Amino acid sequence: MINNFFTYLSSFAYSTPAMVSLMPSKWDVIVIGGGHNGLTAATYLARHQYNVLVLERRNEVGGCASTVTALGIRVNICNCDHSMILGSGIVEELSLEGEGLRYLNLDPVKHFRVVDGASTFRPWWLFKSPEQTLDAVAQCCPGSEVDYQNYLRDALPIAKSFLEFARRPPSFSRAFKSSTVSPKATTNLLKLRRLSADQALKNWFPQETLRAPAASSIAVWGASPLAAGTGLAALGYALSHLVPTARPVGGSGALPHALAKAVSKAGGVIRTGAEVASIVCDLSGVKKVLLTNGEELLTKAVITTGDPKTTILSLLSSSPTPKVQKLTNRWLATPKRSGYESKIDAVIDRPPDFGEEDRQLSEKLGVHQPSGTTTVITPPTATIGLAHNLALAGKITRQPIFLSNTPDVLDSALRPLHSGHTFSLEVLYTPYHLQGGWGKSSEPNRWLEVFSSHTSNEFLSGIRRWRVLTPPDYEREFGLDQGYAPSFSGTTLDVILGRRRELTRYDTPIKGLYLAGAGTFPGAGVWGVSGRNAAWRVMEHLNKKQIGP
Repeated sequence: MINNFFTYLSSFAYSTPAMVSLMPSKWDVIVIGGGHNGLTAATYLARHQYNVLVLERRNEVGGCASTVTALGIRVNICNCDHSMILGSGIVEELSLEGEGLRYLNLDPVKHFRVVDGASTFRPWWLFKSPEQTLDAVAQCCPGSEVDYQNYLRDALPIAKSFLEFARRPPSFSRAFKSSTVSPKATTNLLKLRRLSADQALKNWFPQETLRAPAASSIAVWGASPLAAGTGLAALGYALSHLVPTARPVGGSGALPHALAKAVSKAGGVIRTGAEVASIVCDLSGVKKVLLTNGEELLTKAVITTGDPKTTILSLLSSSPTPKVQKLTNRWLATPKRSGYESKIDAVIDRPPDFGEEDRQLSEKLGVHQPSGTTTVITPPTATIGLAHNLALAGKITRQPIFLSNTPDVLDSALRPLHSGHTFSLEVLYTPYHLQGGWGKSSEPNRWLEVFSSHTSNEFLSGIRRWRVLTPPDYEREFGLDQGYAPSFSGTTLDVILGRRRELTRYDTPIKGLYLAGAGTFPGAGVWGVSGRNAAWRVMEHLNKKQIGP
């Protein structure tokens, strides 16, 4: 399996210096960024016969969806669970299975453990099936299944509305006149978005056991569940019942590699090791892209998938036209964000075991490989809010939010060559500006000790070797300014009305310049939707007619 996977990875080639000299210097569209959104956009454009070039700064595609070699194993740069892209239709529309992409379904979807100091609430599992989840809730919190049923009654229609709205380029008419979206559900979506995650979840769950795991999901975007405008986090459980959760065979990076093959097959070109210095515009719009090696690439349109603020303030700095200056001034006023996530990868002797109660509950629920599911360990909701505030002050809470899994339990392609297991631990609310600095910090060691304290099988002693990526590492290796992975933070009303247009409609005041990626709607995570929506926007403008649905 492992050898076959590496054969797959090497089954297509990117451009080499010799090939570059033979390439045209003029393109219909240049896509900056070889992450999954950029590659998605490029595939749609190439399949519609546009002359497309993808420029990627790193030596391989994938961005934060990459799977790389470290510690002698294959590890994912971020968590390996994919969900929203499986509900987008992109995998089917682009025939990615034909490019070698295979998914392993996860069920249960998540394993939750809420901890408060030395106390641990009863664990529970979220399944794709609402009925199985209700059984898990009944085992964990007898009587609370009624709360979960009420939640499903209210949240599922809103989640369906959100999914439908997010799958296609947003507009006012699509929000309220779609034949498949209930106007009432859209109205409730608007109401939910104004609340904090904590306020929204309290409508259904008085118990921290059920509320805190959903509230903790907002930490993945660096926000606090106590902040107004985070209420959509309450849809997390409902979305898991509507969209499957799965992992690509060979790791998360199998998705961008399949997309890269699709780009090449459709006639698009990918250049790695190609760093962009600037996007050159004049009064009429985009003209060319300059690389740091001095090369000039003429183009009609540019889609950039990085941090919108970095794009606007850095890549456009050489073109001080009135429209560029106005856009720049607006983005200068937006606050600077910094990173909030770290990740430990390790080779371990044995998967973590969370104790007898956990084992008994998993057996009752028919969970045969509990260590294959992502385990979320989180403090109560109020403590999550305090952890967010500590991170803003450069500190890390005593009990961080952990997302852990042992991916090779389900996927042998990620298993160490001779023995042991591959382990992944994401740690949230870890600041870029850590007090005392990251260089000599003992924090990563402490995280492993804290995580091990929740296990019953001497997990810490079974760690053979490990590495950590902190926010400064994400900045250095993936070009994320201050380690910040952008996410869309606009309101639902912003999206419906097209406010903050470059983030909700993908085009900018500069003709030919488009934004995609995690900073645009629908936001962070492995979606691919913003890439597809931006591609349709480009085709609509270049052809002067509607291309997408």
